[in-house]
Amino acid sequence: MDWWLASFFLGAILSLFLPIVPDLFALFLLLLLSISFFYYRLHATKPLRASAGLLLGAIWMLFNGYSFQHLWQDNNINAIALSTKAHWVQGQVLSLQLPQQPITLANTHKAITSKKIADKRLRFNFRVTHINQHPLNKAVDVRLSWKNATLFLQQGQIAYLKAKIKPAHGLANIGGFNYQTWLNSKSISATGYVLNHKNNKVVSPTNTYRQQHFNDYSSLLSQHGVAHPLTPLLLALGFGSRTALNQDLWQVLQATGTGHLIAISGLHIGLVATGGYVF
Repeated sequence: MDWWLASFFLGAILSLFLPIVPDLFALFLLLLLSISFFYYRLHATKPLRASAGLLLGAIWMLFNGYSFQHLWQDNNINAIALSTKAHWVQGQVLSLQLPQQPITLANTHKAITSKKIADKRLRFNFRVTHINQHPLNKAVDVRLSWKNATLFLQQGQIAYLKAKIKPAHGLANIGGFNYQTWLNSKSISATGYVLNHKNNKVVSPTNTYRQQHFNDYSSLLSQHGVAHPLTPLLLALGFGSRTALNQDLWQVLQATGTGHLIAISGLHIGLVATGGYVF
């Protein structure tokens, strides 16, 4: 079984080197072939016993790639025409958002209203379920920015926004950061920005438990409306939110070689916290 799992991961990795994603019919034929190999290995000890895992790993990766590439076609949307004008989109906020202002214990549980945030650019992931009030067959994750936002959005809320979006793309500079690949790794199919409009609104103000705990924890890190100097680091370690990390903190992390702690220590803290809670 260990060798079969190893071959599964090997097939998944090797599939990444294919220049194109095969058609769905070709993937179906590979699936039938892998099932045949798997049945064959149960009745004989042959060199083909690991081939089933190799093919299944490749099929799993390629099918995800096929679904990602054909997301717009499944929704009957012309991706090129989509970016020519603004559209009304409705969906759910996926990203954690910092409190609108330094939170104190007195106002932690107050409802956050649509007070304008001056000179504030929100950046958040948004799961679009409707475009121009038409429901989509498959939800589309987009990365949006909003300059001088008139609504303060929180994770889990359902919003109705006027936005201009376009399919995910990036620069093809060799050796540089590939923004499109990064977006694909996050299952983000498009990017765009929100336009300020009087009809922008929050349809459902209910946020997630994670956002609620994030707000409560932020309030504990502030005294008299002034946040603790280590608040950005604690929020990054505890919740994986990097929105509060400024350029100075990033330079310190890079200079000390501790930037990787932001990426991996949150899981360790979660395991320790869970074990402590159970104990």
